[in-house]
Amino acid sequence: MLLRCLRFYLAVILLHFLEIATRMQLVKNKPGIRT
Repeated sequence: MLLRCLRFYLAVILLHFLEIATRMQLVKNKPGIRT
C-alpha cells in the first residue's frame, strides 16, 4: 500500500519534471514559438 502510494507520487513528480524540462528546452531551441 505505502510503496504503491510512494511510487505513484514519484511517477507524478517525474512526469511534471520531464514536462517542465522539455518545455524549457523547446523555449531555448525555438524562442519565437510560445505555447
